Amino acid sequence: MAHSRTLRPILSRSYPFELDGLRWRTVEQYFQAQKFAGTAHVEAIRQTPSPMVAARVGRSRARLLRSDWELVKVEIMLRAVRAKFAQHAQLAALLLSTGDTLIVEHSRRDSYWGDGGDGSGANRLGHILMQARARSCASDSPTTISSDAKRTLPGLGNVLECALCSD
Repeated sequence: MAHSRTLRPILSRSYPFELDGLRWRTVEQYFQAQKFAGTAHVEAIRQTPSPMVAARVGRSRARLLRSDWELVKVEIMLRAVRAKFAQHAQLAALLLSTGDTLIVEHSRRDSYWGDGGDGSGANRLGHILMQARARSCASDSPTTISSDAKRTLPGLGNVLECALCSD
């Protein structure tokens, strides 16, 4: 499965955004920090030097996760993604340019946020990106996206692959 050459360089860069009164360097830092909302761990994760370090800290079970984490994590990711795209016109235009194409987070290592590498995963990040796109469509007009970012799957039509894990 080929990764998009068009989206990866843009989406893998850091696009800082503001949410909950704080400036976040990456969606990953915000997401991982929210596992510990209301504690000093939030600021510690916000100050991590990279999304990879934030993920490592957030995944460590040395800290107690908030009790409702499994109930709120998708909404938290949606809020962060919406904030990131709303605050960066270049990203919003790219997202809108995908039209009604299915967006897939193609990742062999992640079957929750991604497609599991073989399409069997839940692709929750792809669905979140499509929700963010749907919310923005009313106010913005789509632009075009290179055809090398699209592919066709039998029965699914156009699919746009993207990789956001490095945020």
